[in-house]
Parts: sequence; structure tokens; C-alpha cells
Amino acid sequence: MSDEKSASDHARWRHEQERAVAERAHDVEAEFGSKANEAAITVGNHAIRTLVLVNGGAAVAMLAFIGHVSGINSGKFSTKLPELTAPLRWFVWGVALATACAGLAYCTNYCIAFSSAKKERSYKHPFIQNTIVSKRWIRIAVAFQCFALLTSIGSLVMFLCGMTEIRTVMGSLT
Repeated sequence: MSDEKSASDHARWRHEQERAVAERAHDVEAEFGSKANEAAITVGNHAIRTLVLVNGGAAVAMLAFIGHVSGINSGKFSTKLPELTAPLRWFVWGVALATACAGLAYCTNYCIAFSSAKKERSYKHPFIQNTIVSKRWIRIAVAFQCFALLTSIGSLVMFLCGMTEIRTVMGSLT
């Protein structure tokens, strides 16, 4: 009987040790996921700001260039003003899309937080469970995330189109 009790105690001790190791591994993975999420949000915010700055800076530079060129010889370049302002439209749309991207990123994070708040919490395993509402909010977050990605790509495309348009306009000014 004491051998059975000893074997049972050893099995229980071994189970507790494995559980403790598993909990540490779970904690390490959860911390990694949390840090990776924070890094993704930070990098995303920097990318959005960069898109706004690049397109906004290009728009300001175009305005300065148009002002300078029209001041040099207003008669010669007054007929070319529509051509000179064409690249500006691309950069303005780039700023608009980058700003929309920032709003969509906010909506994504809001939906994820709201989904977390709508999960069912209990004191029995599995402790936290998705609900119909939390799953719905995650799907909405994914949709916002996709739209944010598309608007960020669109903003970059607007910048590239504006730069191409500048090249075309410069060629026509000579």
C-alpha cells in the first residue's frame, strides 16, 4: 500500500512539475505575443506617419516649386499651371489615404479591445472563451485591418504616381 501511495505521490509530483513547466512556456509565449503585437502597432503607426509626411512634404515642395516658377516668368508658365498642379493632386490624395489609414488602424485596435471585453470569463478551465459577440468584433477588426492595409498601399501608390507625374511635367516644361 505504501508503494502505491508513493507511486501516486510521485505521479502527482511529476504532473505538477510538468504543469509548472507548461505554465512557464505558456507565459513566455503570451509575453512574446504581447510584445510582437506592441511592435506591430508601433511600426504600423510609424509607417502611417511616414506616408503622411512623405506625401505632405511632396505637396508642400510642389507648392513651393509652382510659386517659384510662376514668380520667375508668370506669363510663360501661366498656361502651364494645370500641368504644374497635376502632381499635387496625387500627393493630396496620398495624404488623404494615409489619414484614412490612421483612422482605420484606430478602428482595428478598438474592435480588438472590444472583442476582448466581450469574451466570457470564468473560474473554470478554459477561463476565457470567445462569445458570438467577441467573434463578430474580431471579424470586424480584420475587415478594418484589410482596409487599412489597402489605404496604406494606396497612399504609397499615390506618392509614386505623383513622382512619375513630376517627371512628365518637367519634360514638358523644356
